[in-house]
Amino acid sequence: MVRSKAFTLIELIVVISIIILMSGLALAYYNNFTEQQKLNAEADKIITVLELAKKKAFVSDLQNVDCQEFSGYLVSFSANSYSMKLICTPDCGSSCSRTFSLSSANMSLTVATLTFKPMYSGVVPAAGINVTLTDSILNKCKKINVSSMGIVSKASTCP
Repeated sequence: MVRSKAFTLIELIVVISIIILMSGLALAYYNNFTEQQKLNAEADKIITVLELAKKKAFVSDLQNVDCQEFSGYLVSFSANSYSMKLICTPDCGSSCSRTFSLSSANMSLTVATLTFKPMYSGVVPAAGINVTLTDSILNKCKKINVSSMGIVSKASTCP
């Protein structure tokens, strides 16, 4: 009897099924990983905006605006965006404001406002704030804390 050196149809089907199964699992984990990276990147962007507002308030950066009374920088958070605004009398309107949208439609923020006062004289509200960035696909969130002294930190992932 002559033995052939080829694979049987059953062996090929088993190997192809295993490859398809492993590819599907890898794709699912990759999608989860990229969504987690988007959440981390958005939290880092929010921290950068908070730090920028704090530094601009400290040095009384008026952005070339005629300001008689400088009160600091206001950072406000809505469900799907956040903004940074110069607080000045007289009000300089939208020319002194910058709005940032969240990078993904499945992310949301807690609604809050925070004012950084000039020369490190604290923040309003005096107790500081916690901002929570939530991703509805991952069912995970990131907490960003701003202390009463204006120290910005990223807490661990929420439960």
